[in-house]
Amino acid sequence: MARKNIFQIFLAAVLFCLAACDPVPERPPLPIKVYQRNALLAGGKVAAFENTSARTLSVRIVFENSTFKERKAFDLIIAPGETKEIGGFEGWKGVPGETFLLHSDGYKDITYRFHEHD
Repeated sequence: MARKNIFQIFLAAVLFCLAACDPVPERPPLPIKVYQRNALLAGGKVAAFENTSARTLSVRIVFENSTFKERKAFDLIIAPGETKEIGGFEGWKGVPGETFLLHSDGYKDITYRFHEHD
């Protein structure tokens, strides 16, 4: 009887490990090209997001300035081939060193950093 209990415990532990250790399928890269440029009128940097896929994407973009402890999120719907921009007129003036994260369900998250030169 003790052998049967030990076997059941062992089997349960193995099944638990297999379920817990099963790797999650890797998500594909987000089909968005990211550009940056200097703002023409509002100052700071502008980030541009181009949808390179054949389907409309819902993308959450989170900008963060760790120096000033500021953070702001934008939700964009970007049609195939469309480019949308976020800068001072949209509510965020990018500065070199700041980061922004792109998230869209089903894709890998991407983190970018504003750089000094375009």
